[in-house]
Amino acid sequence: MCNIEPIEAKHYEGTLRVMNAIYREKPFFSQNDKLSLEELVDWLAPNQSCGFPLFVAVEGENVIGWSFAYGIADSSRAHCASLWMGISADRRGLGLGRALLQTTLDQAWKIGFWRVELEVYPDNFQAIRLYRSLGFVEEGMKPMAHLINGTPLDLMGMGILAPTLRKATRPVLQAV
Repeated sequence: MCNIEPIEAKHYEGTLRVMNAIYREKPFFSQNDKLSLEELVDWLAPNQSCGFPLFVAVEGENVIGWSFAYGIADSSRAHCASLWMGISADRRGLGLGRALLQTTLDQAWKIGFWRVELEVYPDNFQAIRLYRSLGFVEEGMKPMAHLINGTPLDLMGMGILAPTLRKATRPVLQAV
């Protein structure tokens, strides 16, 4: 049985194990070197103290995935969160990513984010299917945005608005 829980110190090492396993699957992540526990804790601490939605999927004592929606520092984008998530390769396709991401989105809306955005490699079809199924839409392509081992890779931007804003009308700016 899998539980989705807010990340705590007891999950850090397991989360790091899953992250580094996924990083080895390149090119789905751009991290060229393994993330250290210190780097992860340094990143998590301020984001946890802000109350951002940071969840892990746990099976028994083992972390099998994470989904983090964290604020963007620029004050003009304080209503936006960036998404960072991953699921262990042997647990993909079982609905865990959907449950984990839905929990993260629900909490993001609850604490007041208006939108959540992410970047994904355009050939990560399984992830893109998941994102689309939960309402994310493509917002554009960044050609050659990452350089991994000398190979340029494109990134696709995707985003989703809070449910209360999805049907909201706003003025449309015309290109000049």
